[in-house]
Amino acid sequence: MEGMNQLESSLYLEYLFLSLFSRKEARKPISVFHILTGKRTASILYVAESYQLKHFFSCFRHLKKEEYLKKMDILIERNELKTTSDSLVYLTEKGEKAVANFFENHYYPTHFNGLLEGRSLKSFWRLLTFVTQVLSEMSHENVRYLPIEKEWKQQIWLKSWLQMQKKMLSKEMLSQSFAKEWMALLAMIEPIGATVISLKLTGYKTYGKTAKQISILLERELDEIQVILTDGLFQCIKYIKESNEFPLFLELYLESIRKISLFNQSTLETKKLIDEGSSLDEVATKRGLKLSTVSEHLIELAILDETYPIKELIPERDYRQIMGLFELNPTIGYYEIEEQGYQIPFYIYRLLQIERRRTNG
Repeated sequence: MEGMNQLESSLYLEYLFLSLFSRKEARKPISVFHILTGKRTASILYVAESYQLKHFFSCFRHLKKEEYLKKMDILIERNELKTTSDSLVYLTEKGEKAVANFFENHYYPTHFNGLLEGRSLKSFWRLLTFVTQVLSEMSHENVRYLPIEKEWKQQIWLKSWLQMQKKMLSKEMLSQSFAKEWMALLAMIEPIGATVISLKLTGYKTYGKTAKQISILLERELDEIQVILTDGLFQCIKYIKESNEFPLFLELYLESIRKISLFNQSTLETKKLIDEGSSLDEVATKRGLKLSTVSEHLIELAILDETYPIKELIPERDYRQIMGLFELNPTIGYYEIEEQGYQIPFYIYRLLQIERRRTNG
């Protein structure tokens, strides 16, 4: 059983990573690795957008490069991936069938939202499990237990939150309301995700199981259990934000993201100046940055915020001419545009690629 579990665990990530490649276009394996581990540069963010892998961004932050590249070599040896002359790879027909066959009997994540929610996931889950434990113990009037959260700041925050809640609800009502939100939420997500999340929770006379224990209990690979848990939590966050049925959970979510921003401080400073009407050259001068750095901030803003007004940032003539070229040839390259006599900065070309993808999907 143990040996099989280790073997299957190895296979699970091989086929999950294999599914991230395409038969239609060759992709750079190292770029996919940077997407999985969450390298936040404008070029990798753009590749994530281009490969349609934004949702996988940073979902495997602790993946080791050597481990990943070894899996790539195995997939190439099995002829499930094939290399091109310029070190790109594409999915073979054999690989496509292998992915389809493997995921007939294994879980495939369809709710990942790593680019937008990846950084909030860990802090939200940590807070959610702690509050769950405390309210469970409180509902049974048990004060003699070991809290799963050791950090003093988290404990102080929870005491303050409970005091605030008690002004509106009794202890019993608070625990009941919280339990109802859990039941409603778990009923909305996929059953296997609900099972794994439930097994991880600690409460009165119940201690959350480790991923390894769950993998043995459910006879699924350790990596698969981790993916099911992550996918289920992304699904939970989606429903908590979209529905008005989870006011207590929403408070915890908002607390967990209070100090988290989609953008780093430097990008936010660039955004502020652009929003105030400064040109890119003016932003670079005011901030003492290279124009290329400020351009990367702009690309990051466009990728992470789908409502960001790209069109307003580009001269109307450039916008009209280059979008016209994209209509004639959707894959036209920057140097091809230059060869046709159009002189535009590279960042405008990149922004218009993003704009076209937004418009045409």
